[in-house]
Parts: sequence; structure tokens; C-alpha cells
Amino acid sequence: MRVEQLNAIAPEVDIFIGVGTSAQVYPAAGLLKFFEYVPEKYFIDPNPASDALKGYTVIAGTAPRCQVENICNRS
Repeated sequence: MRVEQLNAIAPEVDIFIGVGTSAQVYPAAGLLKFFEYVPEKYFIDPNPASDALKGYTVIAGTAPRCQVENICNRS
């Protein structure tokens, strides 16, 4: 997605789920700033970079589909 598209959709997002090394590896790490005001934010990673994930519910581990579905079903 382009920056313009992210700016347009981010205010409408209810839940953001980040998975993997995207909190540590750029350019994907830069995506986190677009979703900082999302009410529910989760990040799933075997080795989460906690400094970059302030305000997120951090789940240390892998992200099998069932885990992501469980997060979505909490709402």
C-alpha cells in the first residue's frame, strides 16, 4: 500500500494485528505509526521488540491462523 492509502484507512481500523519481524525491519517497521491510534493493537512475534510496541498487546510466539482468529473473536 502507498502512504496515501494507509493514511486514508488507518482512522477507520478497529483492530490492528502485526505479525513477525515487521516491528524491527524497515520499511515494514514504519507501518506501526499509521496505526498508533487504533483502539485495539496486537503484535505477534517470537522475539518482540518491546520498545517499538508501546501501546500494543504483545503476544510472544508464532501466529498460526487460529491465534489470529482468537484475537478477532475477542471483540
